[in-house]
Amino acid sequence: MEVAATATPPVCKILDYGKFRYEAILRRKRRYVAVRGRRPVEGEYGSAPVKDHDLDIKMNRAKKFIVEGDKVKVLVVFRGRQVVHPELGIRLLQKVANDLKGIAS
Repeated sequence: MEVAATATPPVCKILDYGKFRYEAILRRKRRYVAVRGRRPVEGEYGSAPVKDHDLDIKMNRAKKFIVEGDKVKVLVVFRGRQVVHPELGIRLLQKVANDLKGIAS
């Protein structure tokens, strides 16, 4: 197999053709879809009450990832007793969905 045709002299490599074909088939089947995770930074009392500026920074990064063609997963992490207030997380996720409505589904 010719590795570098433009080199002087041209560079060639001896290889197993069966292995080469097998790897080529595997490469064809692979799909690379990057999933970028955006975790709203922890607020003053944990992760659910996030300050507006912190959320804006995370959303700008998420928008950049979406424009580049990556998928974005947003996580809201509750710690300890925060679990008894799921409405804070729901409100935060709704805010994120509204911010990304124009460029993502």
